[in-house]
Amino acid sequence: MKRAHWFLLLVLTIALLAGAAACANSSRSGSSRSPIDDDNDSSPDDDDNDDTSPDDDDDQSPDDDASPADDDDDDDNDDSALSFTTMTSGSTVPLTGVWGSSATDVYAIGGDIRDQYGAILHYDGSAWTTLTTPEPTASFFGIWGSSATDVFAVGEDWSTGIEVVLHYDGTAWSMILTTTSTTHLNAVWGSAPTDVFVAGDEGLILHYDGSSWSTMDSGVTDSASLYGVWGSSASNVYAVGQFGTMLRYDGSAWSAVASGATGDLHGLWGDSASDVYAVGWALDNSAVVLRYDGSTWTPMNTYTTGNVAGVWGTGSTDIFAAGTFYD
Repeated sequence: MKRAHWFLLLVLTIALLAGAAACANSSRSGSSRSPIDDDNDSSPDDDDNDDTSPDDDDDQSPDDDASPADDDDDDDNDDSALSFTTMTSGSTVPLTGVWGSSATDVYAIGGDIRDQYGAILHYDGSAWTTLTTPEPTASFFGIWGSSATDVFAVGEDWSTGIEVVLHYDGTAWSMILTTTSTTHLNAVWGSAPTDVFVAGDEGLILHYDGSSWSTMDSGVTDSASLYGVWGSSASNVYAVGQFGTMLRYDGSAWSAVASGATGDLHGLWGDSASDVYAVGWALDNSAVVLRYDGSTWTPMNTYTTGNVAGVWGTGSTDIFAAGTFYD
């Protein structure tokens, strides 16, 4: 169930970013004020906040009524831009991940390991639909694509114990990898359709070259599970997981990286090769956020406790981390 909570929080943070962007665009396109002016404008023209102004009385002047700074309709518009709405997915499957190539091409994945079923959903800009896949009882934990016609989803069919990788070519989903290994597949990322990495339990890393799969030597010796994979290029890929495990691929081999973390790392994202973030939690359940500046990994203050499972941003100054937090 934690996976479902993490996904929900990540969706909310991304939605908040979209709302903030909408407000910013509105301001740039001719809005006469910032949304924060509603509560914090202390100028003499603000009837609500300046009780000592000689012009402030119960009977507003025509100028006050027409002032954009006090327009109730503008307030409503600003509030709606920052509000959230619940979408009807049409599925009862707990959702664990989301990826899209555009606002009209979004996928959500999930599964229920107890009842042994899962789903891949698709949003076309107007409604969500449950897709037909070669493994209808599989639960999915990772999804990534290079385009609308090149999408990968990884997971496990709990009813058969088969680990699966599905691929969508723009027309239909097909099975491109199955294995009876008990090593679960948890995450997927690629630099191109012919350079795809899948991370899993016990240090497993698989690589797809566009035609065949191979097992890579991750160098993990303590059977640590890997939960996240991300890269800035084909020769700069990171994987993170249990016990603070962090690995880096330089295009030829994987090597261990000292993260300084003792708990589990679950999420990765970067703005560039010299601006990378890894998130997770310490043994005492305190939130962990690490940043790489091109030379060293440094812990960042989070001022909270909880399990941080995902990280994403639009740039180096606009980054969101999501998870299950505790007061």
